[in-house]
Amino acid sequence: MSGKYVNPIPDDLSNILSTGFIELVPFNVAIIDKEHKIVVANEHFRNYFGDWEGKHCYQAYKKVDERCQTCQSEESFSSGVVLVANEAGYDKHGRSCHHVNHYAPLKDKNGDVSYLIMMSTEIIYSELFHKEYSLLFEKAPCYITVIDRDFKIVRANQKFRDTFGNIEGKHCYEVYKKKKTPCNVCITVDTFNDGLEHSSTEVGLSVDGEETHYVTTTTPLSMSKEGVSLVIQMALDITEIYEMQVQLERDQEFFHSLLQNTSDGVVILDQKNKVIYMNKPAQLLLNWKGKKKPNYNTLKEMFPAEFFEPADIDGMITDKPMTTMHNHSGDEIPVRFKAFEIKYKDKKTNKIAFISDLRLQK
Repeated sequence: MSGKYVNPIPDDLSNILSTGFIELVPFNVAIIDKEHKIVVANEHFRNYFGDWEGKHCYQAYKKVDERCQTCQSEESFSSGVVLVANEAGYDKHGRSCHHVNHYAPLKDKNGDVSYLIMMSTEIIYSELFHKEYSLLFEKAPCYITVIDRDFKIVRANQKFRDTFGNIEGKHCYEVYKKKKTPCNVCITVDTFNDGLEHSSTEVGLSVDGEETHYVTTTTPLSMSKEGVSLVIQMALDITEIYEMQVQLERDQEFFHSLLQNTSDGVVILDQKNKVIYMNKPAQLLLNWKGKKKPNYNTLKEMFPAEFFEPADIDGMITDKPMTTMHNHSGDEIPVRFKAFEIKYKDKKTNKIAFISDLRLQK
């Protein structure tokens, strides 16, 4: 095997290294111990990151003398599972680089993890991967942006640019919100600070100045010596859903106002014959003063018997120009009584009764 090893190869790695596999794989490969010191590395690693002898992984990858704030190798050592992460560092010439790191624990016969194999490959190494990634990024049916620590948009997909406009040299708050200063509450800041995924519902302004509602998620994309260096933000447009919700609330307020201000009494039952609505004219007509709505048995004592019969094929239960019913006090009242069923697609039904007091006419 080529390479100059400062540290002697531990016996428990001899069998692995004797196969020469780390020189055969077309990736940068390093094996580290629990102190994060590089025990051995292949020539791909040396050619990319430089001499590794006597160095810790963060010294070779990041060119710093302190452990990374967020370290996947620590988690792989403790959990014993393979982890994958996007990382940022510097190659042997001091140039910034981004690569995918695989952390694979090496377990001994007792199941303990004493070493990790770290395999890395530059993100843009594979032309096919790059093309597929770009196609997915550009054509995704949601807004996708990559944001750096200065909150500048490094990259954005086509849907984002079509909705929010030009991103060149601009900060995320300038493009999303059309603001000149950072947002007071920002999940992108949270992700930069703690390296975790965050979600929220946001309101922005499109390139045409229209309100755009979206659910957004931020997650770390790349790590550097300062921690998270790039955050990817994915947002799903819910403007149409929001507008439908607002319209539904307006319709509910309209019909509630309409039913409350009509002169007829209105009583609505759900599919279980529970009273779910009773307007003020109905309360006055029935002389109902309790806070709770009347139950089904109480309605049977007050409403005409036709109300409790099955509806016809058109949903009509009864339409009596003149009949009688009783209020809660037992008084007989002449009324016009009309009731019908409303059927839903899930086959559930509601009963609605309209009651006109005819005492004044009498």
